[in-house]
Amino acid sequence: MEENKTDWKQILGMSLIFAILMYMFFMNKEEVQEQKPNTTTEQSISNNDQLVPDGLTVVNDSINPSNSAETLSYQTELVDYKFSTKGAYLTQAELLKFKTYDSLPVYLVNDGDMRLNLTFMTKDGRKLNTADMLFTPQQSMNGENKVFNFVATPGNNAKIEFRYEIKPDNYMVDFTIRSTGLNSVANTSDAVLLKWDMQGYRRSKSIQNENRYTEIKFEYDGGSDDYTGQGETAEEEGNAITWAAYKQHFFSSILVTDTPFTSGVLRTKNIASIDDTQNKFTKEFSSEFQLDYSGGELMYNMDWYFGPTDYDILENYDANLEEVVDLGWGIFGVINKYVIRPLFTFITSPNYLGIPVGIGIILLTFG
Repeated sequence: MEENKTDWKQILGMSLIFAILMYMFFMNKEEVQEQKPNTTTEQSISNNDQLVPDGLTVVNDSINPSNSAETLSYQTELVDYKFSTKGAYLTQAELLKFKTYDSLPVYLVNDGDMRLNLTFMTKDGRKLNTADMLFTPQQSMNGENKVFNFVATPGNNAKIEFRYEIKPDNYMVDFTIRSTGLNSVANTSDAVLLKWDMQGYRRSKSIQNENRYTEIKFEYDGGSDDYTGQGETAEEEGNAITWAAYKQHFFSSILVTDTPFTSGVLRTKNIASIDDTQNKFTKEFSSEFQLDYSGGELMYNMDWYFGPTDYDILENYDANLEEVVDLGWGIFGVINKYVIRPLFTFITSPNYLGIPVGIGIILLTFG
């Protein structure tokens, strides 16, 4: 009988695989620099504040008498936000604790590269788009949270409201779409279409490597997840969609909804692959979701996430958002998720062994 011997080649091979997985998982610590933010700037509350019926303290009920759009700003320790009164959507989200590989600011949204639009049909056959509407803004404080209410009036005393609530020390923003009296204007037998367009910026030294991990991921049918892939153009469809993530390797923009979207079509265009003369963008994202009326009105409670593609942060939201993070394929993904990650957390956490990250990787690889 042949004597059993230790297969050192196999052990070395598995160790190298673990090393590669850990390198991929923690690459963002090397290519993206974390930086402490500047002093937080917040708009001050005047002494003659007034209370509105929902108990919020009004900071500035800014009515726009002109036909020009205004920009409203608010900054936390994590993100600098800007909103436009035209369309009532986000026009800037700068992550203040990070810089790109060449020390530039990290923007997930900037300079009109994101667009949010609701399309609905009127009773007389017209198509209305919220992106073309001028909203009246109202700013408030709900405890420590900043609230922006944007209201548009499409006619017949109907109102469409976009409400954003920004929390300190949190990358997640509460987002609500609701209407009042919209059934007097809209043909509620037709579903409303929510369209979300966005571009992915290059932030790493290697645009090809970053683009390889840039895609749309989404959850549908009560917990299944899928992604769009890496073709020059890619498209996926799903029903009962609960979240969609525009994943840009180290950072992600995610739309989460309490009431699942009835259906959706998610598309990517591989800009870096199609046009190799530019080095600014990786992919172009576009999604269309079907929203249904409830009692002739719209009422959707959602959340926006603009932040790092960090497993621990995303897992804390208890919405399966950690599935956005690439942990590897097949058995290696399982090992990385249920063995490597918990063990790495244990040996590097200050609450446990507190070993430095670099040494922790060496121990996991060759220990």
